[in-house]
Amino acid sequence: MKMTKKLIFAAVAVAAIVGFASCQKEIGDINWNKGVLGSGDGNTTFTVNQKNDADGTIRGFKQVGLLERATATCVMRQYDQSSTTEDGVVGFACCFTQNKDPKKTNYKTYNFLVVGVRNSNTKRDSYVSFFYNIAEDKLSTTNFGCSEIKEQYDSACETPYEIELMGWTNLSSNLILQDGTLTVAVKLTEGESGNVKIEWFKESDINTNDAAATATGTSFKEMMVYGNKVGRDGKSTKGKICTYANIYSGKTLNAKWDLYSISWTQDPTFFAEDDDFIEVGDVIFE
Repeated sequence: MKMTKKLIFAAVAVAAIVGFASCQKEIGDINWNKGVLGSGDGNTTFTVNQKNDADGTIRGFKQVGLLERATATCVMRQYDQSSTTEDGVVGFACCFTQNKDPKKTNYKTYNFLVVGVRNSNTKRDSYVSFFYNIAEDKLSTTNFGCSEIKEQYDSACETPYEIELMGWTNLSSNLILQDGTLTVAVKLTEGESGNVKIEWFKESDINTNDAAATATGTSFKEMMVYGNKVGRDGKSTKGKICTYANIYSGKTLNAKWDLYSISWTQDPTFFAEDDDFIEVGDVIFE
């Protein structure tokens, strides 16, 4: 299967606006100004219903926006599930940035934080990892091409590596399948010093009638990703947010992502890379 990649440039801004709006519902204004998304909270929906005919797992990302801070709530649904199915992973990525130093061998590679959830036969699992120096042609390969796991950020390392912040963790005591559907809400909130708080909610504890997906109950799990561990600080204020999925070999993933309270911001500095709309990998989001 050939890798899919779409780049939308400011030079074709009209086409970009039409194409971007056609695959989502919107609250507030979304516009392309200096190559980045403008103001307003967004309420965005994406779906995947795809079979993987490849020999191994396939992966993919689709950009939701460029964020000043990693703030968003995502309600994810994985359909057609049972105690005997394990189709793949639904999730999303934030702090999605590009290395831009042409003097380094990792020039134009990506760094990103991924939160993933899956139904794994009789269990419901979740994991959190930060990935570094990931080449675009590795975004649909095993572990994004990482062969090394580190304990914390290594500014001198230019090869792909992963910081495993939370390995696969069983959430079954809080999440159950309802009519064959696994539903979980994940909220990201960035605080001081580049820290990112991650909270997992049951669907009943999130008011999805609100553009901000207000929490009406308490999260059943939370963790803090500390900025000093993953190489972020108070100045690390920019990064894209993307939906993410992988599909296991021979399986079909039928899933839906509803994203709320996206913190759209305008970047006063223009970079050509920031003008690209990321849609990479072999999983097709619609």
